[in-house]
Amino acid sequence: MITLFRKFFQSKLGIGITLAFLGLIALAFASSDVANTGSFGGIAGGETVAEVGSTSIDTSELRAAAEIAYNSARRENPNLTMQEFIAGGGLEGALDNLIQRAAISEYGRKHGIIASERLIDSELAQIPAFAGLDGNFSREAFEQALRQQGLTEKMVREDLRQALVIRQLLAPAQIASSFPEELAFRYTTLLRESRRGKIATIPSSAFAPEADPSDKQLTDFYAKNRARFTIPERRVIRYARFGADSIGEIAAPTPEEIRARYEADAEQYRAKEQRTITQLIAPTEAGANAILAKVRSGQTLAAAAQGTGLSPSEQTTERDAYASASSAAVARAVFEGNEGQTVGPVRSPLGWHIVAIDDVTRTEGRSLAQVRDEIVAALTEQKRREALNQFAEDVEDGFASGSTLADVAGELGVEVEQTRPALASGVIYGSQERVPELLEPVLTTVAAMEEDSDPILAEIVPGEEFLIFDVAQFDEAAPPPLAQIKARVTAAWKLDRGAAAAKEAADKVLAAVRNGKDLDEAIADIEATLPPVDDINLARQALTARQQRVPPPLALMFAMAEGTIKKLEAPSNAGWFVVLLDEIIPGEVDRDDPAIAQARTELGRVAGQEFAEQLDKAIQKEVGVTRNDNAIRAVVEELTGQGR
Repeated sequence: MITLFRKFFQSKLGIGITLAFLGLIALAFASSDVANTGSFGGIAGGETVAEVGSTSIDTSELRAAAEIAYNSARRENPNLTMQEFIAGGGLEGALDNLIQRAAISEYGRKHGIIASERLIDSELAQIPAFAGLDGNFSREAFEQALRQQGLTEKMVREDLRQALVIRQLLAPAQIASSFPEELAFRYTTLLRESRRGKIATIPSSAFAPEADPSDKQLTDFYAKNRARFTIPERRVIRYARFGADSIGEIAAPTPEEIRARYEADAEQYRAKEQRTITQLIAPTEAGANAILAKVRSGQTLAAAAQGTGLSPSEQTTERDAYASASSAAVARAVFEGNEGQTVGPVRSPLGWHIVAIDDVTRTEGRSLAQVRDEIVAALTEQKRREALNQFAEDVEDGFASGSTLADVAGELGVEVEQTRPALASGVIYGSQERVPELLEPVLTTVAAMEEDSDPILAEIVPGEEFLIFDVAQFDEAAPPPLAQIKARVTAAWKLDRGAAAAKEAADKVLAAVRNGKDLDEAIADIEATLPPVDDINLARQALTARQQRVPPPLALMFAMAEGTIKKLEAPSNAGWFVVLLDEIIPGEVDRDDPAIAQARTELGRVAGQEFAEQLDKAIQKEVGVTRNDNAIRAVVEELTGQGR
């Protein structure tokens, strides 16, 4: 996909997107905390933010990782500012990930834990971005994707190497965990308990003054709370759209080109055998033999592993790829076995493999005549893509020679349009409207651009419709003049006063209940119109079923001691809750309840994650980590604009 020009890769945004792509293709099973050694904005790469053993992490690497994480967070919250991202621990998390990767890589080298070239080849073959039209790995697609993104094969392979070492070190720590049955029983009992109590809501609005504040009161309030009224960044997007007819005719593949492609991809058209297997990896040989004995007595792998904290996985694979992911010995046992047979235990660096051979599929080789149409389609697509790349370079050359977006649009015979000031989410500021639909796919890129950024070329409909866009006007996030939002600030002032009064009311209710008064009576004594008290009778299981949607007062109730009362501030200055817990009703669980086994499995998984985290910390301690707070602070200042 044409998304950027060569010059764009030299800008702050371009490098960030390049790194995000590398994280996407090379770390399909890890976070996108990709490093680079270029320079960013006003911070040149080279100043060290952290020393990890003999490895240095410099300012450019940290900034790259932070920008990738920030752009990812903005997909969930388009109005998120860099200041909010950093204040919420985003940059610290990016640095932690960089340190983790460097430490585990150092530890792996020290102890001979490596990722072979064949294993890296296997991982590359599974990345969709590098697949040809037939769905298999294509060297041509791989090299073309790297060229488009300004990457090298060495960068991608090294990043994969680090990630694979991490997987080899941390995965065994996770799968080797088991959780005691007695603790699982107690946990299940806890899940079945119920709690009975009351929740009173004391809204700020019930105490908000009716009279408006004086001019002085309003001015003073706004001066102290300007950050609450900050308008997010706004951008005016200038753009021009055009079709593929600007590219010209695409030459048909020649017979010589078709034969050359067939010979280059001979491996793809050879006869092959695939096997669908169900695999379980145990940490010890004794454990593996115990599970295998149950399988041979008639149980499935899943049933045999019940209660061990382990679970089998299913996959369809070929011999070479499977050998790279496990070991030659395991692959030999699996691919020399018969369909329906269970083989093992066989050892690999990951543990002891028990493998059920579920299905064997053999594919005959295909001749040039059989795949001619397929190759013609692939070569035609390649030629079309090369023409698109050349077209992008021609457009870029125009900008490099001093042409503007308007100049290029004029040469193409298309009209230049622009939006009204828009938020990062695509909403036009001050309205309910959005930017035109064709701009929706490029909003994430626009959100990271500034007014002086070079125009960018994007492919809207692959091979058919294109877009050139830039930012015509950039307004930084800032509080507006008080006069523009006087009504909003007045309402906030009233709510603020109401919140203070609501807190006093909550304190009075707490004191009254602690002195023996019923909660309903204590609420009725407050001189304000308040919602009725909610009676709560709820099981913990019902609470956990809500996952992330548990209301804060309910969460507090399930953390309190029986017979206690507490207050809790509502979000957004909305008021206060008073929570009373009258009774805890213990749960009842039979010793043979299947929920105990389920809880044991889930807790074993959590324990495994904790083991992996502790191993990670131990590795960092052994390798040695030193942070440079001054350099980290410099990155923060540059990202937030304080260093400009």
